[in-house]
Amino acid sequence: MSGRHGHPLLSPLLLMLLAAVPAGAQDEGAPGPPAEEAPPVASLEERIAALEAERQADGALTRAVRAALDRVELSGFANALFMAGLARPREARKDAFPYRVNDTDHLTFSVPYCKLGVRREVEGTEWDVGFAVAVGVGRMVPHVFSLDPDFLGGKEINLVEGWAELQVPTPLTPIRLRAGRVYGWFGFESLDVPDNPNLSLSYFTNFTPFTHTGASLGFDLTPGLTYTQWVVNGWDLVVDDNDAKSYGGQLAWRGERHHPRVALNWLVGAERPADERDLRWLVQLDVAWRAPTATEFGAALHYGQEEGAALRGGTAKYGGAMLVVRQDVFTWGEAATLYVAGRVT
Repeated sequence: MSGRHGHPLLSPLLLMLLAAVPAGAQDEGAPGPPAEEAPPVASLEERIAALEAERQADGALTRAVRAALDRVELSGFANALFMAGLARPREARKDAFPYRVNDTDHLTFSVPYCKLGVRREVEGTEWDVGFAVAVGVGRMVPHVFSLDPDFLGGKEINLVEGWAELQVPTPLTPIRLRAGRVYGWFGFESLDVPDNPNLSLSYFTNFTPFTHTGASLGFDLTPGLTYTQWVVNGWDLVVDDNDAKSYGGQLAWRGERHHPRVALNWLVGAERPADERDLRWLVQLDVAWRAPTATEFGAALHYGQEEGAALRGGTAKYGGAMLVVRQDVFTWGEAATLYVAGRVT
């Protein structure tokens, strides 16, 4: 039996060897999938440089966006008061004092002016961009900001400010270009009542432009001395009502802290609808000074004329002088100030 079958382990071993030999020969003869070649060193360096450039560009853009948003300010205020006048027309309550600005009513609580806006002022001497957008609502808005019948005329809500500004560096001094709707540049009083030296705006404010819509170019003549030239549609107009433009400017000197601010303002142009011939002009000199004792002084002197505006068709003339004194009594941070103020016009 042993001669017929041989050794019991021999057959399986021979079969394994015979099966392995052809398989090995087939692997050696057939080509396998090509091996991936390592990228050249130069390609890796270029890719790393490109990624680094992208990272730096993203970082520069991020820094630019942060720098642009860093000086963007959101601000607002609400002006509320109770007004009672000593002298008024009999039985008059609403518009009892028609020549005033923010306190025209009598014996009533009122919300003359609420404002909410966002703004960014230009700084430094390099390229920079500024802007302002603000909406106002209140009793005072129809008499101040809604005088243009073609732009929300008579409404108690309006776009009170809306302008963009570009600062362009030059070898001598940066130039500031602004376009849009802005507050009038006359006087030391402000339509933003919290910034005004007195709760009540003076008659002077009613006889100067409240707002202007147009373009301006401003630059520094010397440190502290600036000039701004304006080309505008006219007094308080967003949409012009004749074919003429008005031209005006401001020469202003602003000293260091506790130094007075002095400004010479002027404006000339045809201001009546469909009339390009009869000119109205106004010149004003104003001074504002805040003493170290928290005492604030303001003075203004102005004079103007308008051709064909007199009752008999001649030249109308108007002018006046004003003095304001304010003394702060108590200040609670930036939140509240108790003061006493007086005005002579």
